[in-house]
Amino acid sequence: MGKVTRYDAGFIGCGNMGGTLVRNCARSVGGERLCVCDSDQDKVDRLCGEYGCDDADIGTLVELSDFVFLGLKPQVMAGAVSPFAASFAKNPDCTVVSMAAGMTVADIRSIVGDDHKKIIRIMPNLCCGVGEGMILVSTDGGAGDDEIDRLEELLGDAGRFEIIPESLMDAGCALSGSGPAFAFIFIEALADAGVSCGLSRKSAVKLAAQTVLGSARSVLDLGADPAELKNRVTSPAGTTAEGIFALERGGFRAAAMSAVRAAFEKAGKLKK
Repeated sequence: MGKVTRYDAGFIGCGNMGGTLVRNCARSVGGERLCVCDSDQDKVDRLCGEYGCDDADIGTLVELSDFVFLGLKPQVMAGAVSPFAASFAKNPDCTVVSMAAGMTVADIRSIVGDDHKKIIRIMPNLCCGVGEGMILVSTDGGAGDDEIDRLEELLGDAGRFEIIPESLMDAGCALSGSGPAFAFIFIEALADAGVSCGLSRKSAVKLAAQTVLGSARSVLDLGADPAELKNRVTSPAGTTAEGIFALERGGFRAAAMSAVRAAFEKAGKLKK
């Protein structure tokens, strides 16, 4: 423990996503305002050494943090956290933030204590690691606008936020959670095509990745419909029109839609 007596945020679980959010948070408020805990001490030591975070046991972390992030797998959440319900009771105003897939706000409340009101469920994606993530946020109303605004301040370096009803969390995860994998396949395919046309592998990957990045930024920054932007690029009887026809003939649009639907349906099966 360091000299700080109160932390902006504490992280229980510092795996791939938990560790990423620690880094995002450290860049926003400073590592000295954070404490971390994980069963893998090497991960804790690495984060503490890199960002100046404090190492804390779960009980201390819960009692001294304004925000408590739960970065544990769903199957171990109850066993790891429920023994510290008394610590949560000592810090009733802290906001608990869970990123456990499939665990509802109600599930988390049953673990940390039924009287604990401020609980937020988030689902970040891989791209938070480069500051271009999509973070889905839902709550049952126990955590209000002030808590959500503060969460966005803490993780503002991670990317964009979207508040959605908890009932749509699986749908959102199927799109933005699994979506990066689908996008990587598309980038890889574009690059492979570029190589087949004579480009070096390095140049083809760079061209493909920047093209997808720029296209995404155009949609977000211009607030435009993707179809409208597509039409701006597509000249009558031109090369782009020919390429789009090839995509449609190959069922590209249906395949992309089917991928998201399959991820969504799989999420439902995992809960049964």
